Amino acid sequence: MTAYPVPRPEDVYDAETVAGFRSAGYWRDDTLSASVDRLAEQDRVLLTDGYGALTAAQLREQAYRLAAALRRLGVEAGDRVQVQLPNWNEFVVVYVALARIGAVLVPTMPIYRHDEVLYVLRHSGAKVSVVAGEFRGFDYPDMMRRSARRRPNSSTSSASGAAIGRACSGSPISSPAPGCRTPACSASRRRPTRRTASSTPQAPSRGPRAACTP
Repeated sequence: MTAYPVPRPEDVYDAETVAGFRSAGYWRDDTLSASVDRLAEQDRVLLTDGYGALTAAQLREQAYRLAAALRRLGVEAGDRVQVQLPNWNEFVVVYVALARIGAVLVPTMPIYRHDEVLYVLRHSGAKVSVVAGEFRGFDYPDMMRRSARRRPNSSTSSASGAAIGRACSGSPISSPAPGCRTPACSASRRRPTRRTASSTPQAPSRGPRAACTP
């Protein structure tokens, strides 16, 4: 895995521009978690994706539950997590959860397939992957299982099922066997065919269904 220097604001903007951003309130020293906590005090819808909507309080609750579930699976500050989701509310939930932990988001476009995803996994050192269960007729968990078989020395194994939905609803995160529909992670869901799945190395079985690994 290649290490790259992390750019600083000073590498992009001069001191006067940075001072202007701060004085206008565009830049703050708050963490994302602190911002979410502050917004959660307001009773208003913060996210909508055409399938469902989340208030700020619901976003905080779901994201923090998911963060706790991922921590139980061994995700720690500094770990990389590959995320391949469409523009769904779940993407924001995952992002806030990772920020809460201090993990690093590795975004991957949903149109990427086996070779592109395998490249991302190899070069990012991702410890966990979060993918859509099915989107536009494509089976993402199956792709992850196939990719894992092409990485025999990798610690990442694939599992499909209700991981995010369970975590957001307060249940222990788990890795059910293939074919299990994932419950909604957002406040409401109108299309039952939408699923979300996660993959994690050496994930313990925390539900009635067995983990599916290569």
